[in-house]
Amino acid sequence: MISIFLLSSGCAVGPDFKKPTAMVADEWTESGDPHVVRRKNADYSKWWTLFDDPTLDKLIDIAYRQNLPLQVAGLRILQARANLGIAVGEQYPQTQEATGGLV
Repeated sequence: MISIFLLSSGCAVGPDFKKPTAMVADEWTESGDPHVVRRKNADYSKWWTLFDDPTLDKLIDIAYRQNLPLQVAGLRILQARANLGIAVGEQYPQTQEATGGLV
């Protein structure tokens, strides 16, 4: 009985709890550094090309070509769940009801 009380008391937060405030800077500390450049209309769609790695370029290209639409991916998840249900269901005994007036 005492152990249950001790375990449950560790989860309680007192009624006088107040969320602490955190100081947040208005801008980056490096914002005044001339080496840091802010580009407003930069195109980052091919960011990996900065690494100049042909293997990475090839892997990204393969992944892009083999990427399925989100709807197809969702349907595959539903199909996998249905297959799991069939596999689990076959582990239990099956009952067949008599049909056609045969008892």
